[in-house]
Amino acid sequence: ARYANLDLYSLQLIAFIQPKGAEMPIHCCRLITLFVALLSVSLPCFAELDASQRLSLTARVWGLAKYRHPAVTNCQQDWNQTLIALLPEVEAARSDAELDARIGELLTRAGNINARTPGPDTPAWIVSAPLSNSTKNTLAAIAAQRPSRQCYVSALAQGNADFTKDAALSGETDSNTRTGRLLATFRYWNAIEYFFGYKDLIGRDWALVLEQYVLPLANAEQPQEFATLLRQFTSEINDSHGYMAGLYQFSSFAPLRAVYTGGAVVVENSGATLTLAGDVITAIDGVAVAEAVRRASVQAHGSNAAWRYHYALGVALNQAFDKLTVLRDGVAIEIAATRGNFSYPRNPGFQEFPAGGTRSCSVAVIDAENYASSQLSAVQTALRRVNLLVVDLRGYASNAYFTDVSSSRMPAQTGKIAYASPDLKNPGAYIEASLGSIRSASFAGKVVVIVNHNSISRSEFLAMLHQGRANTIVIGNQTAGADGELGLNLNLPGRFNPRFSSNRISYIDGPSQRNGVRIDVQVAQTPTGLRQGRDELMEAATDCRWVSETPKSRTPRTGLYSVSTRSGEGLAIFAGATSYRAVSYSYDAEGISTLQRSNATLTNGKWDAPLLETRANTASISAGTLQLDFQNGPYAPACELADQARLDSRASIAWPMQQPNSQRCIEPFFFADQSSSNDIWRSAEPADASKWELLVQRSGNVAVVYLHAFDASGVERWMIGSGTSEGVSELKLNMLRIRGACQSCPSSALTREAAGTISLTLNDTPSASIDVQFHDGSRLRTSMGRLVRTSD
Repeated sequence: ARYANLDLYSLQLIAFIQPKGAEMPIHCCRLITLFVALLSVSLPCFAELDASQRLSLTARVWGLAKYRHPAVTNCQQDWNQTLIALLPEVEAARSDAELDARIGELLTRAGNINARTPGPDTPAWIVSAPLSNSTKNTLAAIAAQRPSRQCYVSALAQGNADFTKDAALSGETDSNTRTGRLLATFRYWNAIEYFFGYKDLIGRDWALVLEQYVLPLANAEQPQEFATLLRQFTSEINDSHGYMAGLYQFSSFAPLRAVYTGGAVVVENSGATLTLAGDVITAIDGVAVAEAVRRASVQAHGSNAAWRYHYALGVALNQAFDKLTVLRDGVAIEIAATRGNFSYPRNPGFQEFPAGGTRSCSVAVIDAENYASSQLSAVQTALRRVNLLVVDLRGYASNAYFTDVSSSRMPAQTGKIAYASPDLKNPGAYIEASLGSIRSASFAGKVVVIVNHNSISRSEFLAMLHQGRANTIVIGNQTAGADGELGLNLNLPGRFNPRFSSNRISYIDGPSQRNGVRIDVQVAQTPTGLRQGRDELMEAATDCRWVSETPKSRTPRTGLYSVSTRSGEGLAIFAGATSYRAVSYSYDAEGISTLQRSNATLTNGKWDAPLLETRANTASISAGTLQLDFQNGPYAPACELADQARLDSRASIAWPMQQPNSQRCIEPFFFADQSSSNDIWRSAEPADASKWELLVQRSGNVAVVYLHAFDASGVERWMIGSGTSEGVSELKLNMLRIRGACQSCPSSALTREAAGTISLTLNDTPSASIDVQFHDGSRLRTSMGRLVRTSD
């Protein structure tokens, strides 16, 4: 199969050089290729799969047959036991040809099937696998099957996957054996491959994740080592539902609850006398809390950074320790740990606050976690007379509240949510389904929903249902970003029971998974508020201004923005009265700095407008479309932060040339707590006004200056310089030419070259002197000429 494309002469040459039965090392293959190339004959070279790749390919083949081969799906095989019997032979394979033989044997045991040539609908991994045509044809036939029955998986009432049958037929219940560990790995990977509702949002190639973990998991002979690795493996799906029930759970609990806010870990509430609300935890057993959380993070799962940090912090505080170090009123205090359970304060399920005193409106508050069906009548009465209804979804909503919302007894409705469940006849595909019609209960006022990092699953779903009704505002901070019924009862060898989001729930115009609920007003609890015993989110929600006001869309402030994951890429944004302008800094196919411009009127904080490239003495040409989202983008995975104090100044961005489905994030050069100015200057001489311009952003005495000018070929280029002001207004900058990666290219290190100098005087009579050289060798020189400030 390897040499199928070669002519007879090439095969004879290989036979002459390579001893019969010997494996051809890759360096020999390269020498042969060089020799044959001299004879104008093409010889392809392939490196053999390594051990992890061989096991991974076997896992994919086994899983495909498990959920698609008619003999397997009809329970004519104990497919788990078949794998266990063949695994030693698979691991003994030392070449692709030997692996092909083992996979062929596995498929033979599955039963006969009419082979077919791979076609456009055949999964790409089958087509590219180093397998014989015979094996590929069998796999293509299996992939085309639409089984009417599934032996190892079934659907629960909501359509989510249930693996009870698989666990009963697992064939191996012990993770102390190598085959048991591999069976656990194979079963979990394929459950995610075919029945995880958000596989496309994992953020990595799921097959490469398997290659990374399969050998370490197989080799993890110590139970605790296997448990830790399995947790890491399952956390790779980036799902806050993706937790592991089973052995090695936390055995001790600190009687406190802490939250990460304002860049610190702060006690939210506490039992006994261990700590006080507002105490800042700085160390656990003498280990800095940041390091303790980092160590615990290997056991953390989550859809986004906020949830992962929250979970890792819980791990760190719920393992055995002797003392905490806290800051209380600026004084470091060491406190001996007190173990035991802690009952968190519980709010009433429903409260009503009439207008009066300093309150100008009447408010009803529902705590969805503690709401009881007996309170429905009081709520319905309140809805006829209050101006503001606040629904607190910071806990897991009770069955009673879920039922009353679903039964159209609350101000919520469907219409903006999409729902899908696994298609058992076409594993890996999903069937769109109706959520049913939820009509909003009559209410003339505003609804304010409170969410935070504790809001997960049902609470997120309910928040989305409330958003389906007009006049609803969501306040708080990023939610867990995991919605949809769970995949259940996988029960892997070793008594591990991983969970994941099996059904898929999203907004009709974009995912809530990983991002969380769309938030209109960002509010977080502060250390000061906690010390004072205040619930700052509730204070914001019950503010009577919401009766008459609607939150403003998040929009960018004027200034420079950078892309943290792509060196040298960025934007300069200028906010006008009703519209915005942007200059995009990027690189062409040769890696040379180039720029585009875009003008937009934002809708709901979103920028979606053409990008244009300016050419000297010609009309501008289209460079695609620039897309920015300042409203919901701060919660996108590309922008995720554990400390959300900086979220409002960030946005997700899509340049027209970047890879499909990729995300990037932009953030300000100078943050909101830094006073800065941003101006564009051009020559006061009419003849030079259109030839070059200077973008100058200053914060204090620090300045960043971009020069925009045309090179000899008429392409607009940019250079950058930074420095410190001499006095108040004088700058002399060494300018740099930057080379980087084009927008559709993988990110790479920048190269910087000296480009010349710019001298600036920005006083009452601003002026500039420029002497720089472009990549093509052309130069721009000006004497100290007058400048005028202009809009972009």
